Amino acid sequence: MIAFTLACALILVISINLANSDYVWLRVEHISGNGRCRYLTRVHLAKLGGWSMYLHWFTGDDWSLDKHDHPRPFWSIGLWGRYVENTERTLDGGHIVEQYEVFTAPWVRSFPPYHTHRLLLLPFDHDAPKRPCLTLVIVGPVVREWGWWVQKNLWPLLDNEVRDVRMGTMGRVMAWVQSERYYSNDQVADARKSCP
Repeated sequence: MIAFTLACALILVISINLANSDYVWLRVEHISGNGRCRYLTRVHLAKLGGWSMYLHWFTGDDWSLDKHDHPRPFWSIGLWGRYVENTERTLDGGHIVEQYEVFTAPWVRSFPPYHTHRLLLLPFDHDAPKRPCLTLVIVGPVVREWGWWVQKNLWPLLDNEVRDVRMGTMGRVMAWVQSERYYSNDQVADARKSCP
């Protein structure tokens, strides 16, 4: 399954990149929350119009303890490893609870841009370090801004800066913060980072 998926992706990547000579493919990008916690290596494979394809090599948990959403719809194909996805779920009666679900490769998953989550890696046994995870990701065109959901009382926002507010788990009021604004507030972002 993994070899077949990678072979198909390679053929697609070569075809797209031959047609799109301006795109720098196989560019490597290290994702770290503006240098706070390196957790993901992204390899740019292809771009055509507003669509892109990447390899994601997760080496740690998402850098922030807060959940995030995405600017585009995307599809994730699990090639190797596993991760835990932390989301929230609304129960009957409106009570919101944390939800944790383990995904082990191979998988094919799709996400709308407003899907809010946080990813965590798992060790293969309780005493071992966390194991990496490899995914192939296909993303659609940008349809919105990237953002983070934070506890409103932890974030020094003026009323006109709050884009969206919702209830979170345990009755917490959550505010959506645009990604660049989240990264630039060192006091809050450093306090919410997931690494030492």
